Amino acid sequence: MKIALCGNEAEEWMEQKKKLEMHFQKMGQMVQIDYYPTKQKLYDNLILYDMVCLTQNFVKQMGLYIEQKENPPVVFATGKTILSFQENEIFYIEANLKVIHIRGREGDIELRFSISEAEELLEGRDFIKIHRSYIVNAAYIESIVGNTLILKDRTRLPISKYRMEEVRQKYLSYLGNSDSNLYV
Repeated sequence: MKIALCGNEAEEWMEQKKKLEMHFQKMGQMVQIDYYPTKQKLYDNLILYDMVCLTQNFVKQMGLYIEQKENPPVVFATGKTILSFQENEIFYIEANLKVIHIRGREGDIELRFSISEAEELLEGRDFIKIHRSYIVNAAYIESIVGNTLILKDRTRLPISKYRMEEVRQKYLSYLGNSDSNLYV
């Protein structure tokens, strides 16, 4: 796909160009994005492009749309309740029998849902089950010290001794380091 960007304020356009290229790269799509400071220069090459963007607002909206496609929301549906979250809005989930507490940016939300249902719903995302009662968003982990997981907001959660090695491996993998000899 070939996209042309055109408008004043070259620095802002170049920033938008980088963001778009990153989004398309994440989706595994090849894209060539060119910037033209004036419409006249663009018109001379118009036939070369699949898409032309003349406003930065449109480019920003396109980036948001692509981002939503890359990261679909997590949807908890039970009974008459349907709750939708972006992955980064959830810090961790705590279970108490058949009720889960979704701890995150919106505070604490209680929902009649089992931890195993939540785990299944979060499969393939950056969440780690650290204990039979806790599933944690890896993005909010600050450190692992002994059998305690410390979140960036200083919340301390227990790690099951049976899950310790799996938690360590998944967290190292999330960080992009699979060296099993590293200890925190």
